[in-house]
Amino acid sequence: MRFGWLTLAHSGSPDGDYGAIQDLVAQACFAEAAGFDEIWLTEHNFTGESVYCDPIPFASVVAARTSRIRIGFAVIQLALRHPIRLATELALLDNLSNGRLDVGVGHGTNFNEYEFVGFGLRSDDSRERMEETLDVMVRAWTESPLVYDGKFYHLRLPGLAESGLDGERQARLREQAALWRFVHVADSQAQAEDELTQALLQTRRHMVHARETNNPSDFHVPASRVNPWNDPHISHEDGVRYSLETSTLYGTPARVAEQVAELRDAGVHHVLCQISYGYMPHQTIVESMRRFGEEVALKFR
Repeated sequence: MRFGWLTLAHSGSPDGDYGAIQDLVAQACFAEAAGFDEIWLTEHNFTGESVYCDPIPFASVVAARTSRIRIGFAVIQLALRHPIRLATELALLDNLSNGRLDVGVGHGTNFNEYEFVGFGLRSDDSRERMEETLDVMVRAWTESPLVYDGKFYHLRLPGLAESGLDGERQARLREQAALWRFVHVADSQAQAEDELTQALLQTRRHMVHARETNNPSDFHVPASRVNPWNDPHISHEDGVRYSLETSTLYGTPARVAEQVAELRDAGVHHVLCQISYGYMPHQTIVESMRRFGEEVALKFR
């Protein structure tokens, strides 16, 4: 099996950003030593969620300080980006990392309408923007010259370098899928649950407060996308309990290994492990990473 280290780290205040970012760099680089296969970086803006905001420059620092581990995005919010600038930045980063880049894309957040508003946009056309941005980006890597006339972009470009991926590898990459889970490994089951519960409680309080404070009053999330974790009408305690029961791997190394084995037996072969939390001490996170790498992941190689 493959295991990815994923971060969605929060910073509670601007004063804490510097320390949180430095801790994240250390954790991301330690992921290679701990035996993880990939690092996965998220993107959020304006409220301290994904404290580095833009994962691309953050990834460049990690690429410079690591040599083996792959670096991925889960996901880049395409509706907020210009496709030519994005294609150029990602092509450069792929070269800087010696081809270790995996690019995951999406239209943007389903819940934080304020992220679109902050860029002078709304989410109504975000899926159309995503589709067009992705189309332009791929063409920029594979066509020369590039001529594009769409709804949002009208471009004339003498062309960028081709991606170099053959058709078989492109098809294989499209077929890959991964499962995202909160992960925390400690010396005892009780310790793991206590530490993870506190981190998730603070994460959820931050998330709900940011949305209630910043989302426009006319924005509503479709009911199909609401569950107890993100439903503001559910108590924080019940929301966290739902996550603990449905979307976490936590406990002693032996218990987490049992949970991973259950996923493997169900057909999962790639797990993105969100081990990094904004409301957990740096050393606690590093120890959890070390335990997972040494006492869990090695059993599934």
